[in-house]
Amino acid sequence: MRKVLSFVLVLTLVLSSFSMAFAADSAAGLTDVAGNANADAIQVAYDLDIVTGNPDGTFLPEKAVTRAEFAAMLTRALAIPDSALAGYATTSFQDTAGYTWAVPYLGFCQSKGIMLGDGAGNVMPGRTITVNEAMTMALRAIGYTANSSLLVGAWPANYVSIAQNEELYDDVASATTVDKASAAQIIYNLLTVQKVAVNTDGETTYQETKVDKEDVAANLLNTNLGCTESDDVTIGDEVTYDTSLINITGILGAFGTAYLNDDDDMVAFIPDSVALTGKIDDKKFKVGDVKYEFDDDGEDFTTSAVTFENTYKDTTNGLTKASIETFAKKADDEETVTLNVDLSGKKIKDVYSAVAWSVKYDESSADLAPSDVQEDIEDHELLNADFVEDDDDNIDFNSFQLVGVSSLSDIAEDDVVYVYTDDDGDIRKVAVGTETVEGIVEELDEDDLTVTIDGKEYDIAATGTSDAQKLDVDDDGIFYLDYNGEIYDFDGSGKADTYAVIDAVNSGDSFDNVKLKLYTSDDSNKTFYLNDDADDIDWTTRTAMTTLSATQASVLADGLLMGYSLDSDGDIKAIDATAYTVDANNATFSSIKVLKVGTTNDTPAADATGGSFSIDSEAVVFTYDANGMYKGDYDVCDLDEVEKGTLAEMQFLLNDDGDVVALLISEDDADVEDDAIYGVFNERTKKVVDGDDVYKFSGLIDEKPFTYLTEDDTNDSDNYKTYNKLAGTFGVYGIILDANDTITKINTLDETYKKDKESGKLGYGIVAKDGLESDNTVITIGTDKFTAEDDAVVYEFDDSDNEYSVSKLSAIDEGDYVALYDTKGEDADGVATVVIYIAN
Repeated sequence: MRKVLSFVLVLTLVLSSFSMAFAADSAAGLTDVAGNANADAIQVAYDLDIVTGNPDGTFLPEKAVTRAEFAAMLTRALAIPDSALAGYATTSFQDTAGYTWAVPYLGFCQSKGIMLGDGAGNVMPGRTITVNEAMTMALRAIGYTANSSLLVGAWPANYVSIAQNEELYDDVASATTVDKASAAQIIYNLLTVQKVAVNTDGETTYQETKVDKEDVAANLLNTNLGCTESDDVTIGDEVTYDTSLINITGILGAFGTAYLNDDDDMVAFIPDSVALTGKIDDKKFKVGDVKYEFDDDGEDFTTSAVTFENTYKDTTNGLTKASIETFAKKADDEETVTLNVDLSGKKIKDVYSAVAWSVKYDESSADLAPSDVQEDIEDHELLNADFVEDDDDNIDFNSFQLVGVSSLSDIAEDDVVYVYTDDDGDIRKVAVGTETVEGIVEELDEDDLTVTIDGKEYDIAATGTSDAQKLDVDDDGIFYLDYNGEIYDFDGSGKADTYAVIDAVNSGDSFDNVKLKLYTSDDSNKTFYLNDDADDIDWTTRTAMTTLSATQASVLADGLLMGYSLDSDGDIKAIDATAYTVDANNATFSSIKVLKVGTTNDTPAADATGGSFSIDSEAVVFTYDANGMYKGDYDVCDLDEVEKGTLAEMQFLLNDDGDVVALLISEDDADVEDDAIYGVFNERTKKVVDGDDVYKFSGLIDEKPFTYLTEDDTNDSDNYKTYNKLAGTFGVYGIILDANDTITKINTLDETYKKDKESGKLGYGIVAKDGLESDNTVITIGTDKFTAEDDAVVYEFDDSDNEYSVSKLSAIDEGDYVALYDTKGEDADGVATVVIYIAN
C-alpha cells in the first residue's frame, strides 16, 4: 500500500498561544487513535485539516460518518478555499433543512458531479454513507464522471472495480457503512491516485503535471495542494528539520518522494523504502523472529546510503553488513538499528540508510521525572535539554517525536523519561514509560538480563540505573518500566520482609566475609553475602546494635529463623533477627490461627511473660525434620497443614503489628504429605554444579520423558544412599521435587506411603495363562486377580539393556512379568494406576 506518512496544511492561522500549543500537541497524536489500524491515515487527514478532532483532543474513530460530512471532507481534500465555497450558499437539493453548515459543501459537490442525490432532488445529508457511495464520490472528485469509458457495468460495480484497481480499499475495515477511521483511510488512499479527465464522448485520459520540466502523474498532492515533487530523497540528508514543515523524527532515513511548497520546504513525503528494525544475526538482518537475507551478500549497497545517530549524519561510500553491524553496536536498544531498504519478499535488495537512536546513561538524558517536571516543560526544557521553539516562542511540537504518552502534559512524577537530542542539544525525541510493577524477583537470567516477577518476564533496560542492572533474586519493591516495558529503575522496600532459616553461616574474620546459606520461603537453598558496608545494614535484634560487626554477626547461628532483604548487588541489606525460641510443650497452635506462648519462655512482652499472638494469613511456615531445629533439612508447608495443639520446640517472628509472619516448627507438628510424582529411571549420571556433586536422573513420568537434577551434597544425604544405583532398576519410585524442580528425595512406594495403610504396590509376578480379560484391565497373577485403571500408565522394561519405554495394557501377554501400583496415596482404592512389565 502506498504510504503517505505525514503532511502539514500550509495555512496562516490566527490562534492564541494556548490554542496553538494544543493543536500542535494533538497533531502529534490524537488521544484515542493510538493502536488504531487506521492511525496513519487519521493523522494525515487531521494534519491536512480534512478531518477534525474534538476540543478534548479525541477523534472518535468509530463514529459514523454522514453523507454531508463526507462531502465536507472531500471538499477539504480538494483544497477548495472559503472564497470559492461562498459561491455555493444554496443548492437545488430539497432536504438540507437543519444542515446549513453543510450546504456549501453539498452545493460544490453537486456542481462538480461528485454527489448526484437520488434523482428526486434529495441528497440525504444525515444518512450514514456507505463504502460504495464513498468510493464513488472519491473517484468522481479526481475526474471519474458518470460518462467515463472506464466505467463498465452498472453502479456500484463500475466504480468498485476502479477503486479496487487503485487500491482505495486498502485498510478500509468496513464493507458496508463508513466510520471516521474508514473515511480518513479512503481519502488517505486517494491522495496519490492519478487524476483523469473525461470529455463529452466519455474518452478518459490520465492527467499529468510538470515537475522540473518533466511530466509526472497528477494527483491531489501536486495539483490541488500545490506541491512539487522531488524524487530519491533521504529524510535527514536532503531534507532536514530546517527544510521540513512536518515532523521528520519518526521517518529519519526513509527514502522516497518529497512534496515541496514554493519555499522548497517539505510538506509531504511518500516513501519508496521499507523500514526494518532489528539487528545483524549470522549475516542476516533479524526482525523479531523473521530473518531477511542481503542480496549479493550485502557487500555494498547504494552509494547514497547514509547513517544517522539521532540527527547525526555520516554520508558513506556505501553501507555493508559489516558497517551496519558496527553502527548498530553504538545503539542502546540491544544493538538494534532501523534499516530503510528496498525489499523483495525476504530479500534486502538495497539499503538506503541505517538509523539508531541513542540516549546517554546519565540523568541529563534518562531519569525518573522529578516532581516539578511540568514546571520544566513550561520553561521549554526537560532533563536539562531544550525544546525547539517556534516563531511565537512556544514549543515547536513538530520538531520532536513523543512516545509513550499522548501529550507532554501527561508526564508525571516518577515516569521513566528518555530524552534524545541532536548535536546542538535540541530535543528530537521524548520516550515516556508510565507503568510500574510491584513484587519480588523470582528468577534472574544473568546472560540475557531478564528477571521474572509474579510469573512475568521483564528485560532490564540497557539505559537503566545501576539499581536495575544489579537486580537479583528476592529483590522486593517497585520496578519502574520504560516505554518499551523494560525495567529502568528499582526502589527496594529496605525492609526484611522475605523469610528464611539459616542453613549454614560463615562469619569469617571480618565483616565483609560473612556468608549465609539460607533455606528460603520459596523452598530453595541460596547463598548470600552481607552488604560490605556495615553502616548500610538495617539490623534489627532484641539488643540495640547500630552497626553489624563480625562478632555481632555470630548471632546469626545455624537454625535461626530470620527475615531479610537484598540490595541491588544481591547482598543482604536488612536483617530481622528478632525470632523467639520456645521450648517444647510451651506453645500451642489454636484452631483459630492463634499462637499461645507459655509464661516461662522468652516472649516479645516487656516483662518476658507469655501471651497470645495472631497469625497473619500469609505467614510462612518452615519445618525441620527429626534431626532437630539446628541440623538442617528444612521444608515449607501451608499454614493450614500445621496441626492444632501443643508444639515441639519452635521459633516465631513478628511483624511491626505484632502478628506472627513466620514460624519454624517440627515436621511432626505438621500434617504434611510429600507430594510425590511417580516414574521409572532410565539413566543416572553424576555432575558438578557450583562446586557440589549432584546427580542427573532421566526417565519417564506419566509416559513423558523427564530429566531432573538432585540437590547438592547428594552423597551425604540419607535420601539417596540407598537408591544411588536406581537407573535401570525395575520398579516405580516416588520423586519429591522442590520449587526449583530439583529432586530432594527418592522413595520406594512403601516409604512414600509410610503414613498410609496401603503400601502402593498391589502385586507382582507372572501373568497366568488366560490371565488377561477381554478389556485388558483385569490381570491374573497366579490365582489372584488385579484391576488396572482404563487410563493406567504402562511401561515396558527391557531387561537386556535396562531401559523403559511407554506401552499399553493391550501389549501385556501371558507369561510376562508384571508389577502393579496404586499411586493415589490416601485415596488408594486397590486399582492400579501404574503398570510395568517385562515381556516374556
